[in-house]
Formats: sequence, structure tokens, C-alpha cells
Amino acid sequence: MHRFYPGVVETIQSAITNKIQVYIITTKESRFVQTLLHKAGININNNRIFWQRS
Repeated sequence: MHRFYPGVVETIQSAITNKIQVYIITTKESRFVQTLLHKAGININNNRIFWQRS
């Protein structure tokens, strides 16, 4: 399974705690990103996840 780079989860959590809008740009499909985020205890709306579509 994929995992986050060191410090990424803490940085995202800190941004959310400080009311900073978080957006994610990735090559992974949003459903995979949501699974990773969920396992890390992070909730980000799908409309803030941008992924590469073929």
C-alpha cells in the first residue's frame, strides 16, 4: 500500500487545524487518495482533490 512522505500528514493536519484550505494535486485517482487520507485520520472534500485523468 502507498504511504505519505515523512511529515506530510502532520503538515496537512496542522493546516486544517489552522483553518487553511487544503487542496491536493496528485497522479492517483481521488478514491485512492481518500483511502490514504481516511487511514491517516484526515477528511478532505473530494472537490479539493485534483488528479490526473487519462
